[in-house]
Amino acid sequence: MPCPEKAYLYGLLKDYKAEFNEWEKLAKINLSLGDFNSYLNCADKILEILEMNKDEEAQEDIDNYKLELYQNIAENMFDFVPDKTFEIAERTLTHLEQTTDVDKI
Repeated sequence: MPCPEKAYLYGLLKDYKAEFNEWEKLAKINLSLGDFNSYLNCADKILEILEMNKDEEAQEDIDNYKLELYQNIAENMFDFVPDKTFEIAERTLTHLEQTTDVDKI
């Protein structure tokens, strides 16, 4: 069962792939349960890990993953208080503006 403590420990061990997988599992569970705030916390951790990438060959896949993550956030944020989602909404909009795929925007 995924848990934030395991993700944190993976981060301390610098096992970023395992940490990423743990946060991703938690994010999916949180969203399926309707806990958007927890989902946002997990998404923020996922984005932090993705920002540490130094592999240029993987950058396109990472950018596509980020775009999907931001789209998922955008699709699910309408049921929540804007004051709490403003910062992530602003980041989502910034990333969506960078794409040229009109269907995704």
